[in-house]
Amino acid sequence: MEKPKVCYLFKVALASSLFFTLTPQWPIHANAFEDQLLSKRLENALNAKDIDPLIDLLHAKEGSELANRYKKFLKSFPNAKWKVKQGKLLKDGRNSLEIYITGKKKIKSNQYSINSRQVLGIKVKEGKIINKEVISEETVIQSFKDPLSIKIQVPEAVLTGTKYDFDVILKKPLGDTILAGGLIDISNEHIRNQSSPNIEIVPLGGGGLFKSVQAPLKAGVQNWAAVLAHPEGLISITKMVRVVSNPADIDL
Repeated sequence: MEKPKVCYLFKVALASSLFFTLTPQWPIHANAFEDQLLSKRLENALNAKDIDPLIDLLHAKEGSELANRYKKFLKSFPNAKWKVKQGKLLKDGRNSLEIYITGKKKIKSNQYSINSRQVLGIKVKEGKIINKEVISEETVIQSFKDPLSIKIQVPEAVLTGTKYDFDVILKKPLGDTILAGGLIDISNEHIRNQSSPNIEIVPLGGGGLFKSVQAPLKAGVQNWAAVLAHPEGLISITKMVRVVSNPADIDL
């Protein structure tokens, strides 16, 4: 009975976490004043649930792709709310946007909630986003009436080939409650098809999920999907980790 719930959570998590993902381009530069105005326009367009203003902010090809993702996401969380803030200036001269997504949806007796944070490096020209790159992403979906307080301890960037920790900590003591969970890296095929990965769920010791993982030998990004099964509900997490070959590139 739990399997359909897990698949639903993963499909929604993948759809949200990859919402703005496009192929990264070469380093770009942006005008800070344009970005500040754009962040509010983008926030208003997303919250208006209207495709036309959203497409108008983007290059034609990117606008069409984003519109399709936006429609699919709204089917899962029609009451989603977006908050868009101007982020810090990146070392390569790009400006950035911080995007926060929250929402809830009830399916039969289950209450689902989503919290997502994304950071985009952007280039703006004449009031339009002509180039963007997702440089940070983390999405959490829970099926609890009252979502649990959790802490995700995963580095934003790691060096190629290194081992690092992927920890998800439940802040509320479990007592005698038994927790189960699993973790898997998301393949490029899952990303292209927006399909749900199969995760083996095993009993967990302690108050969360604690895994040691390894970065690939090639620079790029590593996407992860995790699930925690609690007697009162489920938690699904997607997390993007940048993989770099130069230590100077860990901090953007």
